[in-house]
Amino acid sequence: DLFAEPACTLVRLCTQEDEAARPWTQICDLKRVYATMCKGMPGLPACDMLSADCVETNAFAVWSKDDVISDIIGMCDMMGGAATNYGGMAGCPDCPSTDDCPDPLLTLGVACIDMPMMECAFRWTPFCRSDAAVDGQVGLAAQELCWSPTQERVPEAMDGHGDDDKEMDNMPPMDHDHDHDH
Repeated sequence: DLFAEPACTLVRLCTQEDEAARPWTQICDLKRVYATMCKGMPGLPACDMLSADCVETNAFAVWSKDDVISDIIGMCDMMGGAATNYGGMAGCPDCPSTDDCPDPLLTLGVACIDMPMMECAFRWTPFCRSDAAVDGQVGLAAQELCWSPTQERVPEAMDGHGDDDKEMDNMPPMDHDHDHDH
């Protein structure tokens, strides 16, 4: 499903009629969204115009729908799966399987905001902390993606860095294309 692609979620959030509801500027940078789309769906004819280097340099860490879904399923299974109602973890009921996950990027945001588990460190934390560093006005959609309205900033994910935020903020986006077991 094309609309389940993370880049499509970003386009939808960034083109809302109510400008105040849109996420922050960096997340809506057209070049970055376009590169994210092309990295996730390289066969699109429109992507022929972008160089591989441009795509690699500009794509957000959350470019892969399959990897984002894998992160969600991994966390939700760890919480006990559907049999335990996912231990009450938010987002899990919206993505019960790889074939039934209509909006993986928003679901990952909801789940990681609720319980920042290890899987959040693979793509979500770099996306929220460095790829989409907050600068200036933050719209309501950013709250859906990276933090709840009651939180000042991205919550800690279990990434082994604890309170070492300054180091994380200056790190380039992490590349986690390797397979990991769940």
